[in-house]
Amino acid sequence: MQRARIVLAAASGKRNDEIARELGCTRRTAGTWRKRFSEQRLEGIVKDAPRSGRGPHVRQHVEAEIIRKTTQETPPQATHWSTRTMAEALGVSRSTVHRVWRDNGLQPHRVKTFKISHDPHFAEKLVDVVKISGRDSGQS
Repeated sequence: MQRARIVLAAASGKRNDEIARELGCTRRTAGTWRKRFSEQRLEGIVKDAPRSGRGPHVRQHVEAEIIRKTTQETPPQATHWSTRTMAEALGVSRSTVHRVWRDNGLQPHRVKTFKISHDPHFAEKLVDVVKISGRDSGQS
């Protein structure tokens, strides 16, 4: 709502400092949204711009290793991986393992239906299939 008010105030000829005073924001905020609207129109103010942070490359690498170990190895002295044992083996959090398994439809605790694959390219194929099926069902 504030973004739209900033754009409307700018359209009426107000300066950033006037807009900031009127709407209770900073000049920088007023200037940011004004500039984004002028460059990108409505798309520029509808959602936030991407922010810095850990890039997807790190997650992709960890995800690939979790998928590989889950589908091609069993833990020592156990029949299947748990989020705890996988997290400990790879030095990641249990929630990371859980998210990767959930996102890729992996359920190694279901021993009756879960099978280890010996295909060295299984992880790549799984990611491709999950992405394709996610697109078909309206997920992203």
